[in-house]
Amino acid sequence: MSTFNKVILVGHLGNEPSIRSTDQQVKVADFSIATNELFQKNGEKVEITDWHDIVAWRKLADFSERFLKKGNKIIVEGRLKTRVWVDKETGVKRKNVFVIADQIQFMDKKEAPVLDVRDPLFDQTSFTMVAETEDEELPF
Repeated sequence: MSTFNKVILVGHLGNEPSIRSTDQQVKVADFSIATNELFQKNGEKVEITDWHDIVAWRKLADFSERFLKKGNKIIVEGRLKTRVWVDKETGVKRKNVFVIADQIQFMDKKEAPVLDVRDPLFDQTSFTMVAETEDEELPF
């Protein structure tokens, strides 16, 4: 039986993306988004905020660098990845769970750019974006 690793998060960007390049000059963007959970406890409203680390590669890193700003409400679709290492100073085993982004889109702007690297029409050699519109005419 096969398995499935998919996550969809809707939240607010905590800071501007941090942009770096690998030794092979592949662009990477690191950022975090906050999600909130509201519930009642003993008759009082309680809000809990969770922070999620996101890593975007290549064209999604370009997209992140160009368009994402602190406070933006975005949807991130991707897969979970776990990194395990031993802290050199303390010798303690550490673990970090993060999301490898496959798609990022805005929630707070109607015509904001969308970039999906899973799209078979996505051209890896050029930076293309798709804008969602409601009144687009369908060819059928």
